[in-house]
Amino acid sequence: MRTFFLLIATTIMLAAVACFGGPDDPGPPTAPTTAVVVVPTTPPAITVTGSRIQVAEGSGNVGQVVPIPIHIYDAKTGIAGYALVVSVADPSIARISNVSLPDFNLTIVSELPADSVDITAVDLPGLLEGDIKEALLATLDIELLKAGTSDLLLEIRSVDDDDGNAVKPQLMSGKITVN
Repeated sequence: MRTFFLLIATTIMLAAVACFGGPDDPGPPTAPTTAVVVVPTTPPAITVTGSRIQVAEGSGNVGQVVPIPIHIYDAKTGIAGYALVVSVADPSIARISNVSLPDFNLTIVSELPADSVDITAVDLPGLLEGDIKEALLATLDIELLKAGTSDLLLEIRSVDDDDGNAVKPQLMSGKITVN
């Protein structure tokens, strides 16, 4: 009888191992489970158009330093920050010696004097909020080196409005004339 029970117990253990696996076996394959992952979505970025950024024109005599303002016009949803590059097309005529910015509290200006300058600003105090008809973004001090005329070229790396949307303003480069 004992042999009979031992045979039955062994058969049950072998059947259990075959069905459920042993102590080192992860067990029989199970059906894959499906996990539901909820990913928060944000609306796609909007590009706001209709505004313009303009570099003013200026003139003076060799040896002078002339201030050239850069303004934004018609920014209906404000400006939270921007990154611009301004270059003197002919660096033998003039160079950028300084950049002055409104008190945005977070600004970065590349090394000067130079024929090109990177300007980055974040409007932390909210000086450029709401419907902007005209606002000063920066003033360039242009050192006049020799007689002639040069374009002041403007490139936008990024401009964002108060809602975080990209702003794509029309660009209007300036000109410097040296007598």
